[in-house]
Amino acid sequence: MAGMSRLNINKKIFGAVLVALLFLALVLGFIIWDSLTKMTEEELKKRGLSIANHIATSSSDYILTDDYYATYILIEQAQQVNEDIHIGV
Repeated sequence: MAGMSRLNINKKIFGAVLVALLFLALVLGFIIWDSLTKMTEEELKKRGLSIANHIATSSSDYILTDDYYATYILIEQAQQVNEDIHIGV
């Protein structure tokens, strides 16, 4: 604290403003990061449900007739269109 008494008032004010701005930047950065993460997660869930619904409606006839190969081909085509789909075996 002895060093603080040697600083003039302008430097003290500048330091306080700088610390406040850094704190606000960190808080706002965290808020923005959190909201973007939540929005991205929700969009990925919606996209996954949309792809799953499309495959389910398209493959209903194949499933009823036990045509596993046609179902596999349908899923493989969906995988080619959407590169982030992985077939789990």
